[in-house]
Amino acid sequence: MKKILFIAITILSSADYLNAMQQQIDSYYISALPPEIVVNIIKDLSDQTLAHFAQTSKRYQNLAQKMLQARKQTKMLQQRELFKSKINGTRLDLSNMNLQYLMPGIFNDPAFNNLKCLDFTNNQLTALDPTIFNSLNNLKELSLNSNRLTTLNPTIFNNLNNLLGLYLYDNQLTALDPTLFNNLNNLRWLWITNNPLNEQTKQMLKPSKARVINKVKNKLLSYLGKHSKS
Repeated sequence: MKKILFIAITILSSADYLNAMQQQIDSYYISALPPEIVVNIIKDLSDQTLAHFAQTSKRYQNLAQKMLQARKQTKMLQQRELFKSKINGTRLDLSNMNLQYLMPGIFNDPAFNNLKCLDFTNNQLTALDPTIFNSLNNLKELSLNSNRLTTLNPTIFNNLNNLLGLYLYDNQLTALDPTLFNNLNNLRWLWITNNPLNEQTKQMLKPSKARVINKVKNKLLSYLGKHSKS
């Protein structure tokens, strides 16, 4: 069996073999190789495998971490250029793009400063970086509906004090922090239909309880939807 495995390894390239093994990399043996060989091996590893190598290799930890950071930066720039190409005046429509993540800092570019409408409808987003919208303080309409969001950081909307409409329906949100909307001074419409909200959140969202989200007051319209149990 060992002989067969050895033959298989020699046939496959080092990077392909390591990627196939994923989390089973033996960092000790890789680190024992000459540096020029190690560099050629790890530069072709998948992100998951490279991250594991960065955690387990003492000798090449810094190198692996730098490679990971460089990859993230490259992906962020690529995603940013794609988004910039879709700007139409003050509107950016990113709906139906099968987006699974947004790179932190993606909107930290002057090209996005005048956006008033940002649409992520019908993607695959499960989580958002807390600072993702920090530079978009001219935004008036934000659509995050029809994704897979399960939670929202309490500070994620802090810089959106010009926002009028926030659309969160058709996600997997179960609870919202009471301070989530505190900085949304001009918010008029909150659509949160079809989320499995817990009872505490449903009570918080009732217009009569708008004092809990004090800045919004009774001008907030909440739609709890059929997935919310009465």
